[in-house]
Amino acid sequence: MRERGERFRAEGVAVGKVYTSPWCRCRDTATLAFGRAEDWDALASFFDARDREPKLTERVRNRIGTYSTRKPAGTVVMVTH
Repeated sequence: MRERGERFRAEGVAVGKVYTSPWCRCRDTATLAFGRAEDWDALASFFDARDREPKLTERVRNRIGTYSTRKPAGTVVMVTH
């Protein structure tokens, strides 16, 4: 996964926030690629509780929507399942 972060850097992509599922594989991926990550439970797997999917998806969409009115500093990366 380091290659992903290296590619972003090589392409001049300025990474701002890095959000990740709190599950260890996602966190490891985000940290290896970008050197940092903030756990966000909205990105967690809902495999065992499919009824949670609509609410989690809504939270992610709402967060993305805020960036249309309030531009983030750098590219926002979300690592999930």
